[in-house]
This record gives sequence, C-alpha cells and structure tokens, in this order.
Amino acid sequence: MLTLEDVRFGYGDRKILDGITVRFPDRGLAILLGASGSGKTTLLSLCCSSLRPDSGTITRIPDIPPARVYQSPLLLDYLTVLENVLLPLRLSGEGRKGALLKAKESLARVGLSGKEEQDVRLLSGGEQMRVSIARALVCSSPFLVMDEPTGQLDQKTSQEILSLLKDLAKNCLVLLVTHDEKAAYEFADLLYELKDGKLVPIREKKEDSSSSHQEEKKRKKGALSLLDSLFLTRKFLHKRRLRIGLSAFFLALSLSFLNAGIDLSMNIDDSLSQLFAEYYDNGMLTLSQRDTIASSGRLSLERYQVPTKETCMQLGAVETFPSFNYFLPETNDVFLNGKTAASGFYPVLSQEEDKLLMGRTARTIREVVVNPSFLMELGIPQGNALGRSFSFRHSAIVTSSALEEKDLVKIDYRFTIVGIAGEKNAFNSPSCYYSYAAASDFFDTVYLENISSELERPVSILSLFSLTEERQDDFRGTKLLFESDSPRGMIERAERLFGDTLKVYSKGESIRTSTSAIVTSLLDVLLAFLVLAIASIFLLSYLSIYSLYEENIRLLALVRTYPNGKRNKRRVAYGMLFSFFLLTSAMVLVLGTSLSFLANGILKSMAFPAFLSTINVLSLSFVLSCAFLFSLLAGILPLRRVSDLRIQRELVGED
Repeated sequence: MLTLEDVRFGYGDRKILDGITVRFPDRGLAILLGASGSGKTTLLSLCCSSLRPDSGTITRIPDIPPARVYQSPLLLDYLTVLENVLLPLRLSGEGRKGALLKAKESLARVGLSGKEEQDVRLLSGGEQMRVSIARALVCSSPFLVMDEPTGQLDQKTSQEILSLLKDLAKNCLVLLVTHDEKAAYEFADLLYELKDGKLVPIREKKEDSSSSHQEEKKRKKGALSLLDSLFLTRKFLHKRRLRIGLSAFFLALSLSFLNAGIDLSMNIDDSLSQLFAEYYDNGMLTLSQRDTIASSGRLSLERYQVPTKETCMQLGAVETFPSFNYFLPETNDVFLNGKTAASGFYPVLSQEEDKLLMGRTARTIREVVVNPSFLMELGIPQGNALGRSFSFRHSAIVTSSALEEKDLVKIDYRFTIVGIAGEKNAFNSPSCYYSYAAASDFFDTVYLENISSELERPVSILSLFSLTEERQDDFRGTKLLFESDSPRGMIERAERLFGDTLKVYSKGESIRTSTSAIVTSLLDVLLAFLVLAIASIFLLSYLSIYSLYEENIRLLALVRTYPNGKRNKRRVAYGMLFSFFLLTSAMVLVLGTSLSFLANGILKSMAFPAFLSTINVLSLSFVLSCAFLFSLLAGILPLRRVSDLRIQRELVGED
C-alpha cells in the first residue's frame, strides 16, 4: 500500500504539489493525467524517495523502494537483453544462479523468452520497453512506477504495453503517468488528474477488504561486486578499446622508462664494478702522499710524493713496490699497422690466465698483453694480433739528492703481443700490460755508469731504489704500487684515515666513479623529464576516462535509481580504475621487459655490459604502485565532475 498525506513540494516560491492526500491499494493500475509541467514526474520521484517532500508524509507498506520505468527504456547498448535485466540484481549483489533464474522469469512475464542473448539495438521500440519493464520486475518490488512508458511508441505498441501492465497490475501496484487520455480511461483501475498542485480523482475503486499486506521481508542491502563491476566495464570498453588502450599504452611506456631509469640507478654501480673487475690489472693500486713543502699565510706549496712506510702500514699496504714509470712511462705512442695510438703501459704483479681472451701471460720485459681497445684503435683484427711487435725509445736523466753524479739512460723497448685481455671496450682506452717481475729483472740489468763510478761498485736502476730513501728523488716518481683484493674498500679506508692527503688510485675504480657520477647526473635529468611526461599523460588519461564516464552516463543514472546508489556508483568507478590498472600493468610488464632486452642488446652490440635487469622486483613494485595510484586518481576524480543534473536529465529529462 502507498499512502500520501498532505504532501507539499515546490522549487523556491513556485508550488508544484499543494497538500496531496491519497491512498493507493496493494494492486491495480493507477494512471495519472495532467498537463506538461504540472508535476507528474515530481510526484513519481517523491513516491520513489528520489525527492523529499517539503512537508507531509509518504508511507509504503511494505517499505520497499518502487521499481521505476522511464519514458525512454534506458537500456545499455553494450549489454544483451538478459544482461540488461540482470543489472539490478548485480547492483544488489544477488547470487549468479538465483539472478539468472529471476531474470529469465521476468523476460517470460513480458513475452521475451528466447531473446535473452539478443542485441538490444536490434529490438523494436516496444520490445525495448518490455526489456525495461522486465528489468523493473526483476527487483520483486510490490510497487511499479512508470513515467510515460508509451510516450515514444506508436498506438498499436502502446496498446500492447498497456495490456501487459494491466495484467501485471493484478499482482502489484502499477503507478503510471501518461498523456493519452483515451488509453487511460480504457485501462486504468484508478484514474487521477494532477491539476493546480492537487490530485483530483476521476475513477477510484474500493480497496479489496480481503487483501492483506504482504509480510515485509528484510532485504539484503548488497552492492555491486568487483567482478560484476569489471564485467560491466569490460563490456562497455569493448568498442572503446582503442582510446583506453592508447591512454594505458602511453602511461605504461612512460612508467617503463621510469622503471628502466630506477633499475639503472640501482644497478649502475655494481654493473660498472663487475665491468672493471675484468680489467687485466684489476687489483693494482698506487699510493701517493700529499706533503706541504712551504706555506705563507693562507698560501701553501704542496706536492705529491712517495708515501712513508708508516703511512703504508697504517693503511694496511704491508708490501709495496717502487714504480718504474720514470723509466717506462705510463703513456707512450705506439706505431703499428700503419697507425699511431697513444697507449697506456701498466705493470701487473699477478697475472691471471682466466682474464685472457686468447694467448698467454707476459713473461719477459719484451712481452705484453694488450686489450681489445688497443687493437681497435690500431685497426688490428684480434685473430692477427698475436706475434705482432712494436718498439719505441725512452731516455731519462737519473739524479739523486744523495749523490753527486748523474746518468743519462737510453732504453730501446721492443714489445711483442703474446696475449689479449678479455676486457670490454666500454669506458676503456688502449692499454698494454707487462709483467712487473720481468720489469724488475730487466731494470736490475741496466747499470748506471757514472753513479757506479762514484760509489765504486755496480749500481743498476733497480738497486738505486734501495741505495737512497730520499722520497723526493725524481726517479722514484710520486707513487708506490701494491695489490688489493678490494680496491674500492682500500680507497674508502684511505679517505677515512687520511682524507685527501693520501691518494689511492685504481684505474678501474677511477673510471667507475667518474662514469657513475655522469650517468647519475644524466639519470636525474631524465627522471625529471619523465615525471613531467607522466604528469602530462596522467592528465590525458584523466580526460579520457572522464569522457568515458560521460558516454556511460546511462549506467551511472540507472545505478542511482537502485538502493546503495552512491556505493554502487563508486563500485562502477572501481571497475573502471581496476580495468585501467590491469591493462596498464600488463603493458608495463611487456614494455618493461622488451625495453630491457632491447637496451641490453644495443649495449651488447656496442661492447657495453648489460646494465638493466630483466625484472627488478623493487623498481617494478614501485612503478606498479605508481600505476595503481594513477589509475585510482584517474578513475575516482573524473567521477566527481559528472554532475547530478546531467544524471537526472538522462533519467527523466525536464518535467
């Protein structure tokens, strides 16, 4: 039973309904007539609790919201007939089996059995209205409210729909608004006219005293499940997949580059360390100590020279070796194969066979191991490198503050390539490696005539180092050599103990530090651009999803007409954002993996190591979290822009 007692409603100073009192029975077809703008739709909205009266009371027994049918069928064109009828049950969280049974029964009641899987766009106007009525019936409400359901139908179809409603009214109350007075008089059990804010009875019948109110049952206040929300979103996006796919693709592409940047920043240090660990002289370090020679006020004169024994012991460099760079310079011009290249010459204390690409280790002063950069600079194929020889002459004046005599030493070096180091060309330069032990033996055979005459005994270059401990002698150079299993650890230890007064140098670590700093700076710039790009793409995604909500306004409008409207509206948004998130995440995984393979392949072709991980769990987790956050914002924020007025107009138009 539906009862209105002294119901009043208006918009501002304009009165629409003025003290309406009426009592509708449990069943029957009640038809309302009235001119356009008289308030018929407003009265229906009050009966459905879509609007609240300014005064008066509206009572429903049982207190179950009416099922409503609008002038337009309001069918979702991306759903089948059965799926349209199932919509209210999905929104209430009804179980699948029970929902399917109810939907098919409702379609049978309106004469549409066998058309469950048909496209609603292929139905006639009358059939579409029948689907809309079946969707209302599936709610099992004792009240059915209809706003001009025949307004857009021809006369014959209108008669069919009214006959159907007349039959349905035998078991429930059907409250219908129409402009067709002839049909109203023909089919109505109760007939009213809304005029000047008053409801004037034209035809009334006495309530059947034998009828009893149905026992009110507690209805479950369910809501749209996430799976059903994803189902509706998938159906809606099927024909719009290009737009949402492009939005997800560009966001995923930016996130993939962000993932690569984070991965690179996390791996660059270890990757470079691994790269330089392959250097043939890895583990060789030099020590230089900075001493102040003179100072005046804020000015001071400083120089690097050989460290003291105490400094070496404090650092942990127990065994050190003198440098022969004064007699065999660290850099020399090599002429070979018709080309000249500046190459580094580095002593190696411990040569490792497993660091060779081919050939063997250097055993005499006339043998060297070269790296691939040396061969590439001189245009020599690796297969033709072994056995090739080159030579140069070096002269040096040997003096010492402890001696009066000096010697001019002229040494003709002739080297033969006996091995090729397994180094990569990345961040590398032409290098030749010789045996420090062999060099020591050689310099022990090169005698200094004048100094030997002064001391009256043979003095070789090697023995000269032990004759005097003057650290400033030029022939000593400015450094000592020693080996360490952890070059980086030794460098860090020197910085902790001595600050910048002791310089520990490793070729590989020096290149690693400078390269890492450059790459890190470039990554900072790249990440800043990526953040701007992601922000721009997010804005595009936001606008794209907003336009999708506008296109799917009918679903949002229908959701509002059923219980838990606000909650279900959010569930619809969840379906959109989870769909967007799942699509974006899948693209991030595919694009991120592809980008890693492609980048590593390009680096490998350029003789660089693979700096990117195939899957970096930490960076990928962060990026996917960003994707979820962007999807959440892109799914929820546009929903706020969909106005209630836009939804209301979709439902009823202007009264």
